[in-house]
Amino acid sequence: VVLYEKSQLYDAFKSKALLKYVMNSFQSDDPNLYLDGLNYSAKELSEVLRLLFTYSVQERVTKVALADNGLLDEHVPLLMQLCFSDAYLKELDVRSNHLSMDGLQTLKEQLRGIEGVTNVSGPPDLPDKIVCKSGNQVRLTVWITGQTNAEHKPNDLTAVDPDLAVNAADSFLASSAGQVNPAVTGSIQ
Repeated sequence: VVLYEKSQLYDAFKSKALLKYVMNSFQSDDPNLYLDGLNYSAKELSEVLRLLFTYSVQERVTKVALADNGLLDEHVPLLMQLCFSDAYLKELDVRSNHLSMDGLQTLKEQLRGIEGVTNVSGPPDLPDKIVCKSGNQVRLTVWITGQTNAEHKPNDLTAVDPDLAVNAADSFLASSAGQVNPAVTGSIQ
């Protein structure tokens, strides 16, 4: 229970820190979002969208970098909201996440709905990006290289890992690695 409470406090602190970073970006001269590797969840991405309108910077943001954030196919609707909300978005970087080919295809199809976009090309023709054009002019580039499969982990913090067996703990404690120090005879058991 204590560990669960501490993890909840950590999550609250993480969310506040990530959103404070976004607020500072929006208050600066460069409102572009460089959020690579910060592990933004759906909750934080939703708050970023809210802050986008709160600070009225939707016409100033031209780049959103979300590389290596552990994004999944379930985050595609939030990515699309970012694309539709930022009127002059030129680059969206989602490299090194966990988007499947189906998720990338959904993203590609929905990008066709952006006002003024006449042509969208991407995988399999362009393996590393999705390019949205308005006539001959490139309107938006979505960088997509380095997608990997997500590990299936339960979101339940109280779930017990089946690898944590009592027998494995006993054998570890009986081994030399389970000894406290040379002065102690016997294991920690």
